[in-house]
Amino acid sequence: MFRECFRQVKKERGITGRALSKASGVTEAIISEFVNGKRDVSLDNFFLLLQGMENISPGSIQLFCALLVGKSENLFLDEDQIAEQMITLGIAWRELRKSKASTK
Repeated sequence: MFRECFRQVKKERGITGRALSKASGVTEAIISEFVNGKRDVSLDNFFLLLQGMENISPGSIQLFCALLVGKSENLFLDEDQIAEQMITLGIAWRELRKSKASTK
């Protein structure tokens, strides 16, 4: 779900892997592998990527959160609501990584 929402924001906002790498500090290879489902990224890198998208195209984090909760881009979230969504995202991401680690 996270990957699909991330991919959709990246596509809708016209954000290239190169631009995102420059804005986030995450390598193009890692970004490409993550977007294409070949690897996961750490929570730290995921937040760097989201912030990089926001720096390139303001409103990207809001769109990501809206897509994550199944809403359209027209959903308005204030900064506190975005923060709450990001906390929820972090918790869900940690649980997903734990479940993947326990199945290995």
